[in-house]
Amino acid sequence: MAHVKRSYTSLQRQRQARATRERITTSARRLFAQHGFATTTMEDIARDAEVAVQTVYAAFGSKRGILLALLDSMESEQPAISDEMDPIAQIRQWAHAARLYFERGADLIDIVWKAGLADPDLLAAWREGERRRRANVEERVRGWVARELLRPGLSEQEATDIVWTLHAPEVFRLFVNECHWSGERYEAWLASEMEALLHRPA
Repeated sequence: MAHVKRSYTSLQRQRQARATRERITTSARRLFAQHGFATTTMEDIARDAEVAVQTVYAAFGSKRGILLALLDSMESEQPAISDEMDPIAQIRQWAHAARLYFERGADLIDIVWKAGLADPDLLAAWREGERRRRANVEERVRGWVARELLRPGLSEQEATDIVWTLHAPEVFRLFVNECHWSGERYEAWLASEMEALLHRPA
């Protein structure tokens, strides 16, 4: 009975910790968008989330940690894309996932853009995000190479560079925010550009 009680207490604490983290990230996301990343302090976030500032530091360590947690949360919502599926279907699913990711994270992308990467913490978070994005592209293109899908004359390095650039958040921002493309048009363009990298059997 004592073991059951301890297990229940442990689960309850885990749920409370998750709820606290979610409250902190929700407050931080709103404050970053309203006041800017550099201007918002850990104290501001704690006050808005109605927790002690020590709790914020214990959970995330820094504003950079909060921003990375927000980005991680977005990535965890991305659908799994199998390397075994039809390559064109795979590409179209990937383009759709990219569109949803950028639409859901438009405020975070805007936070980074407006800050101009001048903040050291923000720059570090941005570089980490780009490293992860590059690694994901490398893994996907490596699968294409293994299945001999790349068009003749296109190397694995070139394909990786192209796809990584096509998927850049700046490209989405330029097309949708500056050129006023719809999300659907961006998705169709992205899929078309990636499909052009593959070998089309005669």
